[in-house]
Amino acid sequence: MKGMVALLTLLACEGGDGPDTPTTTEDTGCALRIGFLDADGDGFGAEDARVEACVLPTGAVATGDDCDDADAGVHPGAVEACDGVDGDCDGVVPDGEADIDGDGWRGCDGDCDDGSPSVHPEAAEVCDGHDDDCDGDVDQDDPSVDPFTCGYCADTTVWWTATYETRTLNPCVLDPTVSMCSEFPVLFPDTHTEGNRLHRIIYRDDGSPLRPELLLFLPPGPGSHNNTVMSWAAYQGYRTISLGWQNEALVENCRTSACFDEVRTEMLVGEDTSAYVDIWPSDSLMGRLDTLMAYLVQTYPGEGWDAYWDTNSGMHWDRVVVYGWSVGAGEGAYLGMLHQARSQIHVSGPLDILDGTAIAADWQSQPRATPECQQWAMYHQEEPGANSPYLPDLFPAVLSLIGIDEEPVDVDVVPPPYGGARMMNTDKTDYHESWCTPHQAMAMDECMHRDLSAMYTYAFCEAGAHLTCP
Repeated sequence: MKGMVALLTLLACEGGDGPDTPTTTEDTGCALRIGFLDADGDGFGAEDARVEACVLPTGAVATGDDCDDADAGVHPGAVEACDGVDGDCDGVVPDGEADIDGDGWRGCDGDCDDGSPSVHPEAAEVCDGHDDDCDGDVDQDDPSVDPFTCGYCADTTVWWTATYETRTLNPCVLDPTVSMCSEFPVLFPDTHTEGNRLHRIIYRDDGSPLRPELLLFLPPGPGSHNNTVMSWAAYQGYRTISLGWQNEALVENCRTSACFDEVRTEMLVGEDTSAYVDIWPSDSLMGRLDTLMAYLVQTYPGEGWDAYWDTNSGMHWDRVVVYGWSVGAGEGAYLGMLHQARSQIHVSGPLDILDGTAIAADWQSQPRATPECQQWAMYHQEEPGANSPYLPDLFPAVLSLIGIDEEPVDVDVVPPPYGGARMMNTDKTDYHESWCTPHQAMAMDECMHRDLSAMYTYAFCEAGAHLTCP
């Protein structure tokens, strides 16, 4: 460019107009003009493109303060664009034009927190007290957020106003290879003494949001008497399954610690590990559950069941809340020892105790795949596990072995949310049948008090909360 300036300075002076006031030099004998070449045609030249000549070249302009002569949008007086560039050449990039956190968004194009790469207009809103997607709505006030990540719990006092999708499915029809079926399934479709336990499905269909977790209920019987508890779970947004699983040969027959482990294993997966039960893989808990999930995924492809099961990996336990009652609580706890469930709720169990003693089976103190802090437990103050002649506090003693090592909270005295309790008990009953017992008062429709909805709601909401263990 310096060579160009020298060359133009030596041009003969023939007069002519230029952008700058002409000056006369003794060397050339002509009136030199000063200009600046404008490479991008925006009317402003660059300082390093200065020319002096009697006749300036076409396109030379009077000013040389264009800070980027390769961009016609950049020059003095230009309107600043949201691009991180000094667009008006005043030496300053305006606040908000820089992408400080490197997330691809600047403050001027919508990043409401340029100090956090997880906050920008395309981020997902999560429950963290911040406006993550920069739309002005925070946490559960944002229609895009999953309300359950914010600890949302539906008002259980009006749970009966919801509407539900419900199904009853016969495991003996879903899988013809299942052997433990009633001889009279039409006359006695619900009997569990014949082995024909039915699967029950329930979830809300009234437009309310559904939780990302599945709730798997393991009842001691067919679950036909647990509709109230299931509807409480469904009201809190769970897709809920009451599994028709085989548990007729109860672990109470065991006289050794190893026996409990052997019976639980055979009931869970159908391996021939126990002399007290004879359960084929297709009749085991996992066999019947896999068959049911495959049916739901294939038959109802738009209902989201594939989030919990697929052909290659089976159950996605990290998305499943396992809730067991009585012998189901024991099997649920055993399952949680082997598989990392999302969380677990144990009601009136586990209680694998050697007969005539307060000695717990060894498996209950083994390391667990499911985090200890993701477990909750409930029991009735008058049922046998709480009033054992061998140990008055038998339930708390066994629950401490599986990781719920704290003082139980009496929910009849302490109002919800029970101070963050993970072990709760009650003495409420509401017997509508003469055969009701305190044990049945925990989960059976004919025996339980409706005030227990607060305790169950607390457990269901805590178990489904998106929390991490300390």
